[in-house]
This record gives sequence, structure tokens and C-alpha cells, in this order.
Amino acid sequence: MNTIDKNNAMNGKSGRIAGVTRLVAAGALALSLAVSAAPPAGSGPGDGPGRHGGKKGAELGMLSPRMLAELKLTPDQEKRLKDEQADFKKKKTGLRDEKVKLETELKALFSAYPVNNAEIMKTGEKVADVDRRITLLRIESMSRLLSGLTPEQHKKFQELKAKWKEKHKGWKDGGKDKKNWRKDRKDKQDGSAD
Repeated sequence: MNTIDKNNAMNGKSGRIAGVTRLVAAGALALSLAVSAAPPAGSGPGDGPGRHGGKKGAELGMLSPRMLAELKLTPDQEKRLKDEQADFKKKKTGLRDEKVKLETELKALFSAYPVNNAEIMKTGEKVADVDRRITLLRIESMSRLLSGLTPEQHKKFQELKAKWKEKHKGWKDGGKDKKNWRKDRKDKQDGSAD
């Protein structure tokens, strides 16, 4: 008899309830391993505005200086964009810090015995809420950016975005080696790649 079954037997639980307890314990263990193995939010090489990485394709970080130049923004549009990027970065940094704190709390809860399932789930919900707020921030920021473009700029942006996604599609599909992207870029600049 394993430890969970012994605890269930001591607490008068049996049958279906014991199975649910076992399922919750297995889920808690899996989540604990996932949380402890994952790097803290915001610590990856592709995190933050202006960098390409993770799920950044639809946020302000996708706008490289070259893309901005191709949009031919007016000085007023450039100022609004810079202000929006600064506001986005500040808010996102705050949310990421909050998420790191909550993930640290979650790790501690998983490490404690006896396991407090209610507290773990409550903290897990808070982590999910922060993720939701980060996504909504991304959507709101992109919406503001797009609403400030002229029809021609909007069309050009959609074309640039499609090109960007096509170029980086292989990264998701495993068709492009992320580790060698700098070498690939240098080879193209040197004319030694196709």
C-alpha cells in the first residue's frame, strides 16, 4: 500500500475518493515539476519588448527598427509608438514580477507537507490570472498601435507581419535551428548561404 492509500485509509477514504486524491497528488507533482523546471518568467533570451522569442509574434516586440522604417511613420506616430512601448514594457515587467513571485509561492506550497490542495489551486489560479492579464495587455497594446496607422500603413504592417511569421515559422515546426540563427544570418550577409 502506498503512502497516499495509507493516508486515505487512515482518514476513512476509499474507492472513488482515494482515486481522486491520487489524481490530485499526481497533478500536483506534475505541476510542481513543470514549475521547478521552467525558467522564471522574463528570464529567457527572447523575453521583453523588441526581442523575438516565445509567443511574441503579435505584440509590440515584433516591431523591429526595419519594420518601423518600412511603415514610414510620422514623427507624431513614432512618439506615440515609443510611449506605447514604454507603457507596455512597464506594465508587462510588473506582471512578470508578480508571476515570478506567485510561482515561487507555488513551489513552496508543493514542497510543504502536508500538501494544501486548496492553497495550491488558489495560487495556481492567480498564476493563470496573471497570464491572462499579460495576454490582454498584448492585445490592448497591439490594438492601440494598429488604430494609429493609416490604411496604407495598416496594409503594409499586415504584409510585414505575414513575412515575419513565414520566416520564423520553421522555428516552431523544428525546420529552423534556433541555435544557429546568428550563423545563418552571418552566412546570408556574407553571401555564402542561399
